[in-house]
Amino acid sequence: MLVINMLGGLTHLSFAQTSTLSVLLTGTVCFTTLITVAKPFDLKIKILITLLMTAFVMLFLFAGGIFNLASLANVNMVMIYVPLIVSVYPLFHFIRAIMLRFVK
Repeated sequence: MLVINMLGGLTHLSFAQTSTLSVLLTGTVCFTTLITVAKPFDLKIKILITLLMTAFVMLFLFAGGIFNLASLANVNMVMIYVPLIVSVYPLFHFIRAIMLRFVK
């Protein structure tokens, strides 16, 4: 989360915004891991992952006040979280391939 704190300092984001970005990025990495580990998919796993992702998105949209999450509709935050979310999947599998190759 050091990257988010550094980017937050450069774009003058508040603590609430950087912590919200940390939660969003952590959730994205966790869902990427869950999807990778849960293979092969059957109907129950697909339903479970879909429900979990829906609940995660709904938390950001409707329950942000309960958890002190900042709104994601900020231009400075969009410039940070969109590239980070898009890069999670390829970076995860790149690091996983390195780990599988060299760590045994």
